[in-house]
Amino acid sequence: MAAVAPAAEPLAAAASPASAMAALPAPAGELSAEEEACLQELERRLEENPEPAVSEHAREDRRCRLLRFLRAWSFDVNAAFKNMHEHAQAWQAYRMDAITATDELDERSCFYVCGVDLAGKPTLIVRPGAHTQTSQEDSVQVARR
Repeated sequence: MAAVAPAAEPLAAAASPASAMAALPAPAGELSAEEEACLQELERRLEENPEPAVSEHAREDRRCRLLRFLRAWSFDVNAAFKNMHEHAQAWQAYRMDAITATDELDERSCFYVCGVDLAGKPTLIVRPGAHTQTSQEDSVQVARR
């Protein structure tokens, strides 16, 4: 019988917030020459063909945002550029800028905001079993709240 590897330590117990932050990618200033060239190419392409406006972009440093997309796509400029445009279009299609504090769902609903993650971004609890569908339109409206 083969030996079984020990189970991985749960994330909550494995790391303090400080050690979790240490596992994040290198800061923006510590790029290789190739990564810096990819960043400049993405900036050039966005100057030629800007992505649709999204209000949340004003809250995030532009360089950090571009690097986030580049890192997500392993510094593939074409994929990052395409994804940035798709993200902004989806943001507008779902009217994310129209969401207000009164749209916040309560904890008895099928989903609600519950605190923030280590980066300070909101976390969402989703409980699909808590929703009793009365019609297809009802489910769509719950998801759009």
